[in-house]
Amino acid sequence: MNITEASDFFKNLISKTANPIESKVYQKFIDLLLEIKNKDLKEKDIKLIEKKLAQLQLKILSEKGKSHFKNDYRKFKNSLISEFSLIPKNYYTTLGIGLEIALGTGLGLSFGIPFGMPMGMIYGMTAGSTIGIIGGLIFGKYKDTQAKKENRVLNIE
Repeated sequence: MNITEASDFFKNLISKTANPIESKVYQKFIDLLLEIKNKDLKEKDIKLIEKKLAQLQLKILSEKGKSHFKNDYRKFKNSLISEFSLIPKNYYTTLGIGLEIALGTGLGLSFGIPFGMPMGMIYGMTAGSTIGIIGGLIFGKYKDTQAKKENRVLNIE
């Protein structure tokens, strides 16, 4: 299944459903496929992406049930990130902040203890976590800007 056929397939599914949640998932697929189509990709990359689409077996899944498409969308998007370095907008910023929040306790403590001695433990940990989040934000913005210059950003959320 090529990119245009897949897009038409999802447009057809939208026209057949009255469920707004299903429509939203189908529209996400359409938007992603449109972004891929508008990228200046090498022919071999397009063929590999189309092979990934074929592996999803979209037409078979449409008979099994619509709930599978949400997982397939996530799998397909993740394969674009890992195999083709095509990323959603603000990907690295979100990743940098998310990692700091997920690791915030450990990093906050490691930054916070040195700051905590003169300022008091609570203020030091807060300062450490804040520095970590700001660092993640700055690094993420830098990487997002770099990806945009390399035309690797897909205008999707």
